[in-house]
Amino acid sequence: LQALFGYLSKDSRFDTKRIGLIGHGEGAATAVAAASTNPNIAFLILLAPPGVSGSDLLISQSKLLAKIEGMAEKNQSIMESIQRKLHGLVRASLSKDSALKEVQQLVQDHWDGLKASIEGEKTALEWSQIRKQLENQLMSDYENLQSAWSKEFLFNEPATNWMLLQCPVLAVWGERDMQIIPEVNRPKIESAV
Repeated sequence: LQALFGYLSKDSRFDTKRIGLIGHGEGAATAVAAASTNPNIAFLILLAPPGVSGSDLLISQSKLLAKIEGMAEKNQSIMESIQRKLHGLVRASLSKDSALKEVQQLVQDHWDGLKASIEGEKTALEWSQIRKQLENQLMSDYENLQSAWSKEFLFNEPATNWMLLQCPVLAVWGERDMQIIPEVNRPKIESAV
């Protein structure tokens, strides 16, 4: 984005004092990051800019979906705890064997609550299979979050970029947005600026 801005700035067809950026969601976050370090960006128009870390963003999305689906609050708390701990494991950059042990412990720590959330009678073999499936799913989630992009997304705090902005900004959110939830993201941005 910075390279594109630099290219346009050298083209005489463009008034460099009037070049701004428009972004939506992740594009809005990218525009804010670019403008925070480039005082020549004249303005920002943003739709659904995130104000919280990717970790908090994913957790807020999961909580909203769970609420809409009627999940019991106790189960929502278990789900949130598991997500937060899994993101913590990603931050720790563990070896695959260490991560597997941590995931197994994570399931162990929440097993009673998880079992209570599953309806119907189960045999010991069925419980064992459910537990193994859950461990496999969490391990798969852990591995999928190991890319450099995923780590940057999970742990980047957008507030820093917002504090550095010097250009005018129009930021709007949709009240029914289930990805960038306004009441989660907008207050963090407002407090940062």
